[in-house]
Amino acid sequence: MVKVAIIDEDDQHKLAYKNFIDAQRELKCACVGASVTEVLNLIANNSTVQVIIISVSDKNLSKLSPAQLRKIKETQPATEILVLADSVETKKVITLLRAGVVGYLPRHTSPEELKEAILGICQGGAYIMPVMVRKMLDYFRSQEDLEDVLTEREKEIVQCLVEGMSYKLIAFNLDVALDTVRYHLRNIYKKLNVHSKSQVISKVITGEIGL
Repeated sequence: MVKVAIIDEDDQHKLAYKNFIDAQRELKCACVGASVTEVLNLIANNSTVQVIIISVSDKNLSKLSPAQLRKIKETQPATEILVLADSVETKKVITLLRAGVVGYLPRHTSPEELKEAILGICQGGAYIMPVMVRKMLDYFRSQEDLEDVLTEREKEIVQCLVEGMSYKLIAFNLDVALDTVRYHLRNIYKKLNVHSKSQVISKVITGEIGL
């Protein structure tokens, strides 16, 4: 039997999920809560919770931080995370997946599909809403194209920026003139459609470009 914990700020939603899960022969609701912190406290001494369902409205999706998700995986490493939300913002979903989420489905997912996702996740699967899979494929293809645009020298300079080097230090480390560094930076800004080194660094940190 798969034990499931539920996180949702809406009491009616929590009750509906709990009733559905408890009605399934293969599932059991271990606990419900309004926040990640509350549920982690409830299951602190229960290492048998296999899946945590986080149901969140689009308005509150921004409050679901990668740090919260990583905390779940740190304290409950064997527990899988399934997020129910309607947002199809590619970068946000990718951020959630990188933080440990293995399932991302709409809040209006049918009971049958939700059950299938829970059981599938426990067997090592991953469940992502189809429209999101397509958007993610398009996104990663565009990022591959973007990375191909940068020359090897430009990638070296971007890496130096990420490491916090000044323009002078970059020139020294790469054994080039300072004006050469500035020339490459102008090209990098133009190719990445940015206007500052902080924007370049942000694209690396968020995974929009790889080095």
